[in-house]
Amino acid sequence: MEGKEGIGPRCIWLTRDGRCANCKARRYRFDAIGMKERYGECGDQGDHLICVFYRPDLFRDGVAADRSTPRSMDLESMVVGLRSPDVFDCRAALEDTKEFLEAGWADRKLLLAILPLTSSEDLQVRRDASWCLGKLALFKLGDPRSVDSLLMLTTDRDAGVRSNAAWALGELAGMHIGDAISIEALNILLTDDDREVRCIAAWALGRMADKMRVTSPSSVSLLEAVLRDESEYLRKGAAWSLERIHRLRPL
Repeated sequence: MEGKEGIGPRCIWLTRDGRCANCKARRYRFDAIGMKERYGECGDQGDHLICVFYRPDLFRDGVAADRSTPRSMDLESMVVGLRSPDVFDCRAALEDTKEFLEAGWADRKLLLAILPLTSSEDLQVRRDASWCLGKLALFKLGDPRSVDSLLMLTTDRDAGVRSNAAWALGELAGMHIGDAISIEALNILLTDDDREVRCIAAWALGRMADKMRVTSPSSVSLLEAVLRDESEYLRKGAAWSLERIHRLRPL
C-alpha cells in the first residue's frame, strides 16, 4: 500500500454492510488535526458516501437528525444489558450502544450505565465503554464523574483504551469538563509508545486550551518535541495545539 501513515488510495476496511470499519477513527483524527481535506482518501471505493460517519447532517447542535432508531433498538433493554453482571450480556449491550450512537442517537441513561464499566476487568468492555464515553461527549452528553474514570483508563495496558480515553477527555473539554490533572495525564500520553495515542493526546491538549482556556507550561516542551516526529499527523496535531496554547500564554 502507498500513502502517508500506511493508508493507500483504496480502502481495505470495507465491511459487508457497506460501511468502512476504520473510517470513524480516521475522521475523528482528521477532524482533530484540521485535515478535513483528506476525508475522501478512500474515495476509490466510493462507499464512504453511505457511511454514517460521512453524513454531514447526522447530528447538529446537539439534536439528532430525523432518523429511525437503528434496528428498532430498545433503549431500556440496552441499559439493562449494560448493568448486567454477565460480561457477555454487557458486551452485547455495548455493541448495540455503539450502533445506536453511530446512527446519531444518544441518551443520558446510557452515560450513567456506561460509567461503571470503565473499571471492568474485561478488555473489550473497557475499550467499548471508553469509546462510548467519547462519542457521548461529542454529542454534548458528559458528566464530571467521567473524568476520574477516564484518567484511570489513560494508564490502561491497551493502546486502544488509552486512545479512547484521551479522545473522550478532549471531547469533554468541549463541554468545559476537565481539570489540571487531565492535562498532566495527557502530557504523559504524549510519550506513549503508540503513535495513535500520542496523536490524540496532542489534540486533546489543544482542546483543553481552546475550549476551557487551561493549559500547563510542561505541555509546551512536550508538544515542541513532537514537532520533530516523523508522523505528519503528530506534527500537525502538536502544531494545532501549540497555536491554541500560545493564545493563552503568548511568547
